[in-house]
Amino acid sequence: MNVLYEERFGGPQSLALQVAASLRQRGLETIIVIPRGDAAFATLLREAQVAFRELDLVRLRKSRDPVVHARFVARFWPNVRVLRGLIREHEAKIVHTNGLMNLQAAIAARLEHVPLVWHLNDMESPRLLRTVFLPFVRRWADRIAVGARAIGRFYFPDTSGGEGRLHLVYPPVDPEKFNPGVDGSKVRAEFGIPDACPLIGTVANLGPGKGLEYLIEAAPRIKERFPTAKFILVGQWLENRRPYWLSLMRRREELGLARDVFFAGQRRDMPEVMRALTVYVHPSESEGCSVAVLEASASGLPVVATDVGGTSEAVENGVAGLLIEPRQPSQITAAVIRLLESPGLARQMGMAASARMRERFTLDACVREHMRVYSAALDRAAARRQGHHPTLRAAETRERSRNVS
Repeated sequence: MNVLYEERFGGPQSLALQVAASLRQRGLETIIVIPRGDAAFATLLREAQVAFRELDLVRLRKSRDPVVHARFVARFWPNVRVLRGLIREHEAKIVHTNGLMNLQAAIAARLEHVPLVWHLNDMESPRLLRTVFLPFVRRWADRIAVGARAIGRFYFPDTSGGEGRLHLVYPPVDPEKFNPGVDGSKVRAEFGIPDACPLIGTVANLGPGKGLEYLIEAAPRIKERFPTAKFILVGQWLENRRPYWLSLMRRREELGLARDVFFAGQRRDMPEVMRALTVYVHPSESEGCSVAVLEASASGLPVVATDVGGTSEAVENGVAGLLIEPRQPSQITAAVIRLLESPGLARQMGMAASARMRERFTLDACVREHMRVYSAALDRAAARRQGHHPTLRAAETRERSRNVS
């Protein structure tokens, strides 16, 4: 049973969907538990024939509204009760929970005596929250999955803090869907962008921290050198982040870019969108291991990305793309112009990026790692029940350096 607490579709949701569908082909069933609120994700799960259940899951939110926090308190233990019922109903052998601060599934697993895998995918938790919640992870998790080495170092600066239970599980990209051979001409035609025009794009839900404002700020300087350049921002409009995306639209108007910067919303033709681009820019201020970066790379695009989190593990600087500092429009400008001025270099980087994805970030590799994590969690739980703690600790110590160092 895999429990996700974000109602919007993003990297963790994509990972859970792809892995569950692949495990199903191997005869292993997954039920994915999601909060109500995103019909798009439910539709994708249904189309992939992956079992899922929508619940009124609550999570801690950055809000000063007491009603929001009151709802969290009121629904917390009912969440635990329903999750316990699902564990029993589906005879779940593993509970896989996502996010540092989401305790309901972890508590349900403990109360039902089911092995627990705790998945950490981001690096946004403040020190205070890490201090509060990491003890639960250390004490309860039979295995801890991290989406990048940088995430492991962020939560466990001393690798022994995970007591040998850390596993590196990169998100996957499907090279059958995302590859240089995909035709992006229909996407360009949709937005009226000729083939000869450079198209610079990014993919992210429209919310603070994604750095989209810095790409917009860079656009006028890029257009000074390449007047026909166009820009496309692909991603869901988050209603609870309305002031942010309204500020993006306002800034677009102020800079005179109304005909040059397109907000494309959420798309279901992402392979075609990627191949419509000339350069992919990922200006995020914080990142684990971005699925969008992996998809752009697999599509054979040169990537300009901020060197945050695990991005450098996906993008080899100077070989498969260019890494820059966050919050620096001038660096975005310089990197994009460099690639547009050197199409041979851009093509070489794109091909190197695509090869890197096929080698290191395949779905098969991700699924195999999930199966290894689940098997290790089952073994640890069995050993714990039998009281074999010394042997268990020695085996985990041997695994530690192999998994995340």
